[in-house]
Amino acid sequence: MSYQVHPEVLGPGGSSGLEVMQLASGQKMQFGDLIDVEAGGTVYVVRTSGYASGSRPFLKVTAHPIENWNFGYRMATSQDLQSFAGLDTVKRELPVAAIYQGKIQTESGLHQEFTVGRKTGRGMVQVAYYSDSLNRVAVSGGGALTAADIAQTGQNGASGIIADSTTGNFRFLSAGYNVRGLNVMMTEPLTTNLWVAVAYGTGAALGAKDGAAVGLPGTGSDLAPVNARTATVALRGRVLRSGTAVRAAYRWQPTRLVTAVDPYAPFSDQAYLSCYLRQTLRLGSLLPPGLEATVDVTNLLAQGYRPFLSADGQTLFLAQSPRTIQAGLAFTF
Repeated sequence: MSYQVHPEVLGPGGSSGLEVMQLASGQKMQFGDLIDVEAGGTVYVVRTSGYASGSRPFLKVTAHPIENWNFGYRMATSQDLQSFAGLDTVKRELPVAAIYQGKIQTESGLHQEFTVGRKTGRGMVQVAYYSDSLNRVAVSGGGALTAADIAQTGQNGASGIIADSTTGNFRFLSAGYNVRGLNVMMTEPLTTNLWVAVAYGTGAALGAKDGAAVGLPGTGSDLAPVNARTATVALRGRVLRSGTAVRAAYRWQPTRLVTAVDPYAPFSDQAYLSCYLRQTLRLGSLLPPGLEATVDVTNLLAQGYRPFLSADGQTLFLAQSPRTIQAGLAFTF
């Protein structure tokens, strides 16, 4: 369970503050030696200028009918929690709750995927065919938004922006789309606890319409799905000597796109060059056991920025994920 209060978040209509309560749960089940099942989801309540609530379930079924082969089906409605392993996370993503078509709504979608995987020595090759039905898509951006800018977007009925007054980042909801695509991923262990992955995917993401000059009041309607490809090189696991947990990736896609291609794929939340480090802190008996330091860096090189001008001439940008650096302490008990 998590409860977050963000008084620094600004919304349309002069509203300020965002409160979120989320309850995540999951269960793993085994049916003999052939089938593994994971099920669960998130229930959430969001309060800003109004209330929004809902649930985001997931289901994952994996069968092992033949040695070294596996076949699976996966259904997810949240990019944040898609499997039982996703429960073990320090942070819970803050949902986008904005005025869309006259009422408070949140990002939503349905991801369905069929996979075939085969072990190759110590590694694995997996091919997935997926179908996404995205009803509302969250788009991120950055720049010094003024209260007038936020009010202007809220009045046109297209989308409502929520902005972080401390960082200058903002997000809004855009219309969704349907897409089908393929994802191929190869993994190979470097040590017993550290492995490297290479992935290639096809699909679509939101980008500016041909010849359209994106403006702040109609940003949501000026974006349209564009067919594209993405490629990822990733490193994940734990360093043996230091015990440092590492999750680093470079995820490429066309820079003119402002959302992720195949958004439910592994590492889709890490735009371009990103990394996450988690280190256990030990100092004799001075520090309690279970204390860890975390560093989370997203889009370190600030790639994929799409600049545009607001009504008062400020330069703003849209991006799959604006550059952010976060650090803190985590306590596990």
